[in-house]
Amino acid sequence: MSSTMIPCPHCGAENSAKKRVCFHCRKELAPADAAKPSAPARKPAPPRIPPTTRAAAHEVALPVWRRPLFFLSATLAQRAQFFRQLEHLLKAGIPMVAALSHLEHQLPVHLRPMVREFSTRVQRGEPLTASMASYPTIFVEWEVAIIRAGELSGDIHTSAAEVANTLELEMELRRKIFSSLVYLIAVVLVAIFVGLLLRNLAGAQGIPAVLAAAQRAAVEFVYVLAALILAWNGLILWSRTRQGMTMNAALLARLPMFGPLIRNLMRARYALVLGALWNAGVPAIEAMTAAARASGNGHLVRVTEKNIARITQGESITNIIEETRFFAPEVIYMLRTGETSGSLPASLRKVAEYVQIEVDAQAKILPTQLYLLFFFLVAGAVGYFVISFYLRMLAPVSELIGP
Repeated sequence: MSSTMIPCPHCGAENSAKKRVCFHCRKELAPADAAKPSAPARKPAPPRIPPTTRAAAHEVALPVWRRPLFFLSATLAQRAQFFRQLEHLLKAGIPMVAALSHLEHQLPVHLRPMVREFSTRVQRGEPLTASMASYPTIFVEWEVAIIRAGELSGDIHTSAAEVANTLELEMELRRKIFSSLVYLIAVVLVAIFVGLLLRNLAGAQGIPAVLAAAQRAAVEFVYVLAALILAWNGLILWSRTRQGMTMNAALLARLPMFGPLIRNLMRARYALVLGALWNAGVPAIEAMTAAARASGNGHLVRVTEKNIARITQGESITNIIEETRFFAPEVIYMLRTGETSGSLPASLRKVAEYVQIEVDAQAKILPTQLYLLFFFLVAGAVGYFVISFYLRMLAPVSELIGP
């Protein structure tokens, strides 16, 4: 029957549907399911891209911490730890992908998805600096530039060592400043509590009233402390943005007592970063621009970007640095000697050490100056509250005595 017969695709002879070879030409027939209508083709599944976080399913959607208000951050110590361990692993001959996979378990939990993404992208053939540049809230421009120079020269572990050394020196400077201000912060907090206590004790008579006033002062002190902590964290978040970083550095550099210290920190950071970039083989224009931005000084950035093109015309690097008027004459002499002798990175390192000595001296003097300032402020506040307290206590006596 025709319903059970199929034609041969070669000679056209009718054959049974059960046959696989044509009885006439002895060639293979089409499979039995070839005559059946084919099912509609399914769309191929999109390639799976490993998510960077549990909430992100692909790389187009930014993780929560990389959005404008909730971005990832890392301290100086965590960044120094990342580059130092990367240096040791690569120096031991471990491949980059394996080194990043090992680093994933050595860093804090909130940084592990980032390192996992680094490993995935490097395994796909992308350079490490492309992944680092996608996290601008963690890795700053000069760090990416030094690692990029190491990628071009094939010596990434040396570049990672330069970054780690620079970060560790900056950590040491910050530690010295913070250690000199811890006692001062404690004195300020005690002064705030004493002021609140005296304000609530004004007019209190009897032990129950004094205890109630002390309790109110303690509650107000907790509110003030919480407000200070929130304001400090908000200032830190705002200072991590590009606009906030520029304005924050400009304001700190103009403070009466902290200004010279902050400016010296900017000078030390500029010298350290420029020396590391120069030692890593980064071109002069890119190195000076990145170092100026890393310093956080807006004036230094503007003057450098204005005069940086003169390097291509044979202008000396020391002359461009001198025109910024940001460094002392003796520093300029050191840099000019280093540039003439071909040892500019070593001269920049010496400049950073010279500035660090000045920072140490200023860090020792600053607490004394602040102690005197806050002593007069606290003495004036305490005197005001004490006089107000006794005036209120003597008010009934003066009414009894009369005019």
